[in-house]
Parts: sequence; structure tokens; C-alpha cells
Amino acid sequence: MSENSSNNKNIIDVFQNPSEIGPNIRFNNGEVVNGVEQYQKEIPNLPGDFNEDWDVTQWCSGSYFDPTNPILNSAEFQDDVLGTPIATWQQGSSNDSYGNSSLSIYNSSEASDSSTEGKNLSGYTYAIQVQGGTLNDVNIQSYKNLGLSVTFNHQIDFTANERITNVTGNTGLVSFGNNFTVNFNTVKKISGVPQLGIFMQSVVYDSRGVETVEAGYSSLNGANSGGKVYNPGDLSLLSSLSSSLSNIQYNYNSEVDAFSGETSDFYKVSINLNAALDKIIYVLSKQDPKNASYYQDLSNWVLTGSYVGGESGNLGSAQPSNSSATMDVNNISITQDLSSNIEYSENSQKIQSISGLDMEDNQVSTTTPSDGETNIVLNAGTKNSSNKQQTVTSLGSDSITIGSGTIATIHANGQKTTIVGQGGSATIDGDSNLNVSGIFSSLTSQNNNSGSIYNINASSDSYYSINLGDVNIDINSPTNAKISTGSNAEYNILSKTDGQSIIFTGNNNDTIGNVGSGYQVIVSSNIISTGILTVNGGGDQEIWTGSQDTIFNASDAPAFAGNVFAQNKGDIQSAYVDVQGGTANVNLNTEMVTVWSNAGITNVNGSTSLSANDLLVSQGGNMNITGGAGIQTFVGLQVGADPTSAANVNITAGSGNQTIFNYGINLTVNGGSESTGKQLIISSSSEGSIEYINGGSGYQEIWSSIPNTVINASTSTASGSIKDIIQDGNTIFNSGLEDAQIFVFGGSLDANLGAYSGDVAKGNVDIQGNVTGFSSITLNDFTSVNDKLILTGLSDQYGYTITEKNGSSILTFDNSSSTVVINGVIDIGVNNIGNNAIQVYASS
Repeated sequence: MSENSSNNKNIIDVFQNPSEIGPNIRFNNGEVVNGVEQYQKEIPNLPGDFNEDWDVTQWCSGSYFDPTNPILNSAEFQDDVLGTPIATWQQGSSNDSYGNSSLSIYNSSEASDSSTEGKNLSGYTYAIQVQGGTLNDVNIQSYKNLGLSVTFNHQIDFTANERITNVTGNTGLVSFGNNFTVNFNTVKKISGVPQLGIFMQSVVYDSRGVETVEAGYSSLNGANSGGKVYNPGDLSLLSSLSSSLSNIQYNYNSEVDAFSGETSDFYKVSINLNAALDKIIYVLSKQDPKNASYYQDLSNWVLTGSYVGGESGNLGSAQPSNSSATMDVNNISITQDLSSNIEYSENSQKIQSISGLDMEDNQVSTTTPSDGETNIVLNAGTKNSSNKQQTVTSLGSDSITIGSGTIATIHANGQKTTIVGQGGSATIDGDSNLNVSGIFSSLTSQNNNSGSIYNINASSDSYYSINLGDVNIDINSPTNAKISTGSNAEYNILSKTDGQSIIFTGNNNDTIGNVGSGYQVIVSSNIISTGILTVNGGGDQEIWTGSQDTIFNASDAPAFAGNVFAQNKGDIQSAYVDVQGGTANVNLNTEMVTVWSNAGITNVNGSTSLSANDLLVSQGGNMNITGGAGIQTFVGLQVGADPTSAANVNITAGSGNQTIFNYGINLTVNGGSESTGKQLIISSSSEGSIEYINGGSGYQEIWSSIPNTVINASTSTASGSIKDIIQDGNTIFNSGLEDAQIFVFGGSLDANLGAYSGDVAKGNVDIQGNVTGFSSITLNDFTSVNDKLILTGLSDQYGYTITEKNGSSILTFDNSSSTVVINGVIDIGVNNIGNNAIQVYASS
């Protein structure tokens, strides 16, 4: 034995690697003398070295390979990966009762016609082909006598690069494996304890299906010595095996990976020989309990040899076997780690792993070992063309693919688990760190690991209920996607389809976008939840918020330049946000947005774009609206006849234009000290509601018929102006620094024109009223320096009367019941303007 190439002096190579030292090795002749295999005298004379540790062994062949007479550089056996073989041996034919077999040796790293993968393989590759006969065997077998030194109280591992090719036929058997011979009690020779020699076989391919490999095989039916055969697997199932293996459903512990058919690529096959031996010890300890302690002492077990290859046959049938296949083997390594101290374990362990290969799994129930990586494809439903339930208890770092017809339950309890959906449904629990991807008809995860990640492609109607983690859902075709309530996961949902997608959020933490041109409908529920819905605009969207707090970010799609009330707006991308409860924050951009607030609180932040054009509606919902650089149109609608239930809406000007229609809400409009935009406010009569208009730096035009209106001119800036047209209701005007024009055609006006906060008002206030329309005008602190009063609609130039009362002047009119009260002023003058109008001024 030699030190392993890893330079770890404690890890030794049990045999020379036949890919590195070769390709000249011994060939047997099929004879056994006194229990000893016999070999041909000659060896091949191929370029390269002679390997003392390995030989070629055939059994039950019609003839045996002649090592001195190979077929050199045979084009018949040329391979796309390995190139042309340097030597090939053949025997028999497809019609021969003994079957046929061949051995080809390739040096793909040096071959001119090998592929890139072939050139990356290490040294020589041995291709073993078998077909027909009765246990027609060809193996690369160890020749070296290991003695008694390779004991199992140290870790022993096997690795090789392998693949299965050229699979044909459908009768009989072809099977390939990496196999070992082990002895028990041949070192210490404990008295009264059996001495055993066992063939420990690890099958990598069986033409009857992966189910046969999974079931295993054993002739360990007693404690007597010699010739026992053991294949790892679920031995309790052997009695259930029948000739129709394809329909068998049974438990599978996933300890042994196997090829299900041809593989174009090479895979690394790894075998934990100690784990395989533990399975043998478990069976022997049950059969012979009095000697269990000796079986479980691993120093009583030794490795004596290995054989890698295949066998074929007709399984005892009179019908000839036509099943044929080839196994390619490269870079065989068997090592022993002398620094390790291994003890017997009854725990499930990974015995044979095939790195990167997905194992086909048709079992009802599968348990994976905790010490390895298992890659399985659940496809019982796919294989049987109907939905089938499969359960996996994942204890290792596993990869599980769920086929389209499978209803899977995954107990993910390993360190990490990768789950790939191919259209089936999955229910997941456990604490593993999950990486979930693919397509699921439904996905429910009660997994408790907050670091889990879900990347899902939704292509059909689907349901998702995920407890924790980050969930990314891409919607690629028209679908209804429903998300359950009560989740603590973070959902990121992106529609990419040109069709319609409907998303039921479940009131979780959801971020939803739409990069397709399709129509996206988002619905959250009226349930109590702390989750926040964030929607990023794009395409066409319809958002119904329920009671879920919502953030909507409009996109930079081209703006709409037409009438926002037009039913046909043409081919534009737009969003409709219907607020049913909770708090909604809407951030406007260029994309046209309609916000309809029915309940809860809606906060709208205006767009910085001059082209923005949006419609905002309150029909029972409270709103806070900040203007932007573009156009905003607001409509406030009273809900029901009870004025006390009117919504409260606050609107602040931006640099653009706002048109505000108030039909019975409690409205506050702020001009803003730094906002230069224009506000047009049109209010209709509605009993009980109230409206506050606060001036600012911009222009405000108010058309009011609401019962109660309060207008406060700005006290911080004189740059704005107010125009108020009173049609009905009572209006209170408080002057400030900015100028104001007030036209009174109906209702009443109470104007406070004097001091505010102890200072003299500097804004000019012009008031004009038609005496046949309004009911009353009351002026406080009226002066002719800053204020002007014009009254129209008189019967003639003398159709008024001025009286004094309590230090105030009262004007009445011949043709109406209107009154004008100027408080605190008794010395007034009147100038006629034509025959039907007058201007009233304070004389002092």
C-alpha cells in the first residue's frame, strides 16, 4: 500500500490506480484450482505500464479474452467522449447461449478524437460490456493479496468516475456494480465465533430498474461461513419483488444511489465501505445475537479485495436475454484513513453516492441518510400518469425534484435541502435551510428556517403558503396565484406575462411588480395582518388593498395626456388602486394612476414629472394628498346620508395643477408656502360637511356651495392669490398677506379683514356680491386701504338703506332680503356704479 496522492500520510491507497498505472494487467482463464483462480501466462503488450494489483476476470463466458490478441484502434468501438480505444477484446455473439462481452481500454487524454470531457479524465478508462448468457461476468478485479491489515475500524472509501452507455434490449438482465470481498474473524480467529467471507456488492445499474437496486439482495441467512452475498438495500422488501418491478411502491431509505439508464457524462461514484459493512453487521447481529458484540467490533473485519464490472443473463428463463449495456470506469481509488477510529453504527448512512446525478424515486416513502447528499426525482405520478403521493424524510444535504404528477410531502430536517418543482405539489416542514425553485401546482411550507429561499415560476393556477423565508415568484403565463394568510415570509412577485394574472396576497409582506404587458390584478383580504403590500407599477394593474397596509410606486411609463374621466384612454399602461382599508401610501410618477379610497387612510405623494396626470377619489376613505409637478384631479364623494361619517381629506399644493371636486367630504386644502401650483376647488352642497382652504404661494380658485367653508389667506407669504366664488352655504374668510377676490352669488360670507396675530393684514381683499343672490355679508375690520366692497343687482341707484346699530353699519336693499353688516364702521361712503351697483368704502 502507498501514501495517497492527497499527501495526507495517514490516508493510504489500498491498490494502485489502474487508470494511472496500466493498461497492461493479467487476464484469467476461467479455471479454479483448489479454490484459487487461474490466469493466463501472457499479458497484453500495449504501450504503458504493468499493474500488479489488478486483473481482468471473466466467468461463465463462452470463451475468454486472449490478452495477446486485442483489436487495436477499432473504429467500431469509437466513442464521442473517449475517442478511439487503444485495444478491444470481444467474445461471443448476440445469439450465443453463453452471451457476448467485450473490454475496451481508452486513453482519452491522449486521443485525437476524444471530447473535452474525455481529455479531462485521468489516464486509462475501461469499458466493460456484457449481454446474455447465464451470469456472464466481466470485471476489473483486484489481484493483490491484502493480507489482514485493511481493517474496518479505520475509514475505507471507494471512488471512481463512471457512466452507463449503449443500453439496448428488454429481456433478461444486465447489472453493473462496484463490489468488495470482506472477511470476518480471520484476524483474531476468536474461538466459538464464525469465520465469514462475504461478497459486499454495491450495484450502480440494473436493467430491471432502480427499484431492484433499492430493494437489495442478501444470502446472509445464517452464521455459517463462506460465500455470502450482500447488496445494500431494504431487505424487508425482497419478498414483495415480482417480475413486474415497474409498479412496485415501497419504502426506500435512499442509502444507495444508482443509474437509471444511459448517461452521456461521467459521474463520480463514492462508496462508504464502513457504512455498507454496518448494514451487514446489523443483519448478522439480529440473526446471531449471541455473537453480536464480535460482529460489531470493526477490528474483526478486513477488506480482502474488490471487483468492478458487470454480469448478464436470462434470469433462469428459456427466453434468451437480449439486454446489453456498457459501463465505463475511470480513476478507481480505494483508500484507508489510518488516523480515523470508526465504530459500528445502526444509524442510516449514505453508502453509495453519485455526485450530481438525480435519482429516480417512485417510492411511497423515502428516508435519506443524515451523513450524505442524495439527489432524487419524485416522479411516481409522472410515471403512472396520475397523481401519486410520495413522502420524503430528508436528513442529509439533499436535492429533491418533484415531478408533475407527484403530490409530495417533504420533512426537511437536514442541514440544507434543495427542492426543484417540475409541476407537482409540495408540502414542506422541518428546520432545514431550504433552496426551493421551479414550478409547483401548490406549495405549502411550514419550514421554520428564516434563511430559506424560494424562487418559483408560476405558469398555471397555483397556491402558496410559506411560513418563513424569502419568496420570489415569477408569473410567466396567465394564472391565478393565491397566497395563504398568516405568513411571516417575504414575498416578491413579478408578472412577466402578456395575459392576465390574479394574485391573492394573503396580507403577508408582499412586493409585487409587473414587467410584462399583461393585466395584473392584486387582491388582499380584510383580515388583521402586520404584513405590508408593496406594489411596483408596470403594465396594467388593478390593486384591491383590503385591510393590508400598502405601498404603491407608480412606474415611469408614458403619461396620459387626455381627460382622466374618459372611458377609452387608448393604449396606455395604467394602475387602479382601490383602498378598502389599512394605510395606503401611493407614490406617483408618469404612469397614470387612479386611486379610489373607500376606507382606511390613503397618502398620495405627487409626481416630480410635468407630464403626470392622475385621478384621486375618496368615497369614504380618509386621504392625505401632496401635489406634484403634473396634474392631479381629485373627487370627494359622500357615502350615505349621515354627514358625521364623511371622510377627511387633506390636499397640499405642488408646483403643478390640482382640480378638486368636493361632493360632501370634510376637506382641507393647503396652498403651501413654497408651492406655486394652481388649485381649482369646486364644492357642491352637502349638509354637515366642512371645508378648510389655507392659502399659500400659488393660485387658488374656489367655487363653493358647501354648507361650511373656511378660507384662510396665507400669513407667511404674499406671493399667492385667492379667488373665491360663493354659490351657497356659509363661508368664513380670514385675510392674510396674500390678495384675494371674493364673489358672493349665494349663501353668506363672514370676512375677517383686519389684524391677525397682532399685525396688520397687508393683503388686498376685493369683495363683490349680488344682493339678489346672497343672504348676508358680514365684514370685520373693513378698511378702504386694503379692502374693496362692490354690491350689484340693486333695483336702482337708490335701492339701498344704511342704518347704524351698536357701532356698526347695516345695509339693506329694496329688492331683496340680503343684508351687509360692516362691524366697527359707522362712517361709510357709497359711490354709484351705474344704476344697479355701488361701491362701499370706509370714510375714515
